Order: sequence, then structure tokens, then C-alpha cells
Amino acid sequence: MKINFYVFYQENNGIKERINLLNLFEENIINPQEHKLDCNTYHLYLHKIDESTYLFTKTSDSELIKKINTSTFSVANIRDSLASDESLGFPSFIFINGNIMGFASSMYGPKIRELKHYIMQKELSRTSLQIEPLMQNVTTEDALTMQFIGRTTLRVESDGRGAGTINNVLRTIGCQDIPEELLDGLEIIIKPKKNRDIKQITTQIIERQGDAFSDIHIKAREEMADILTEFYLSGKGQISANLYKVSNAEIAEEIHNCFVRMRSAIMRSFTQAVGEDLR
Repeated sequence: MKINFYVFYQENNGIKERINLLNLFEENIINPQEHKLDCNTYHLYLHKIDESTYLFTKTSDSELIKKINTSTFSVANIRDSLASDESLGFPSFIFINGNIMGFASSMYGPKIRELKHYIMQKELSRTSLQIEPLMQNVTTEDALTMQFIGRTTLRVESDGRGAGTINNVLRTIGCQDIPEELLDGLEIIIKPKKNRDIKQITTQIIERQGDAFSDIHIKAREEMADILTEFYLSGKGQISANLYKVSNAEIAEEIHNCFVRMRSAIMRSFTQAVGEDLR
């Protein structure tokens, strides 16, 4: 499971306004126990795990729906039910800090668009609710100062100077007749052995051939950080992190730890995304 980070706000006549989802969830969902939203073929539920994390459940199982709808069925009961039989329902997890949201979805769990639908149907937002991914990129100079570099992905577009690079690579692996009109691009993945640092290899590629690639994507660790983060040297990628806990009960803590470790990158992206526009 992967957690992605977003900025959220409500927009009124082009003005971006802050919205306190924690208070709105507490006052309109948790305290009055209005957890359910009927979506015809399935139900969505929002339950509180701790002060900043929520369990967002999608299910069409009638027995689980009956259980959840009872006032005595707690979030722990839901987690236990889902853990014992994954076919009953599918969980996602929501983390909120100010106007920043972390959202982690299981394979069949509700997605961010369904959370937005849930919020709008519950009339928690007075105006248009906007949820935008927090993006990040780094310069070549930044990449070369990373403490650790792992998996590296190189992308080449077929137009311009990239065509020559593609032709050279394909000829090297045995392709002599290259129908260029069929090719949109080429992706090369350099995958190190587990926990092995390939900074020397990636650095040489960036320094000597960096301009030949349209996009370079690295999994790297900055100085003083203890988590591998995805960085894009060209274009941008959403700020995210993998969650390795298998128990639903542990995921909330893992999400919070990810936020703490990645806080500087998240806040930098938040400032770039909304800056002083958010009122």
C-alpha cells in the first residue's frame, strides 16, 4: 500500500479558502455517528482511528453493513472484520494535518475521488472542494548530493535527439530494422540489489548523458533522512511513500511516521502549490 499526499481547500469565486476537515468530520460524522453514505451498489463509511487518522471503508457485504450500522460496532471491530475476511470490504486510510491530506488505499479500497464524493454528499463543504496532489522535483545538482540512490528509471522520447538514443540502444540489443513510426519512447530501469547504493552509476549517467533523457526518476535518500523517496529530475511526481505494515491497526502510526520523515518535502511542495493564495 502506498500513501500519497495532497493539498485540499474550498474554492469560492476563484478564491482558495482553508477548510477544517478534522472539525467537520468530528461535528458532522463522528459525534452524531453519521458514518454511512449509500452509493447504491456499495456503502462508504468513515470512522476515526486517532486524532488525525480515519478509516475509510467501501463494502457491499450486507452482513458487514448491518454490523457497522450498529452503535456498538467500533473501528477496531471493523478492522478485525476486514482483516479476517478481505472479501467483506476494502479499506483506505486518511491522514489530515492542517490542509494537507495523506491518502492510502488498498487495491480495491475507495479512492480519492470517492472521498471527495463522500464529503460533498455529506455537505461538509459549502463550495467547490478541491483536492490536488502535492508534487515534487529536484535539480540535477540536488540529485548528485543525495546520500543514497537506488532504483533509477531513464525515459527517452522518440522525437528530437531522443530518436538517436533509442536507435543506439535497440541496435545494441540486436534490433537492426527500427520502425521509428511505431515507437513513442524507451524506458530503461536500473535495478540494484536490495539495499545497495548505485549512486556512482546514476551520477555518471546524469553527468555524461543527462541531456539525452527526457525524464530521469530516482529513488533516493537525502542527508539526515531515513526513508527512500521518489524524485524526478525532469517533470514532477507526486509525493508518496510505501507502507510496509500488514496489520490495519499499525497503518495509522506508519502514516504519521511517514509524514514526520517527509515533512520538509511536503511543506515545500505545499508552499509551491498554494503559497499565499490560501486564505
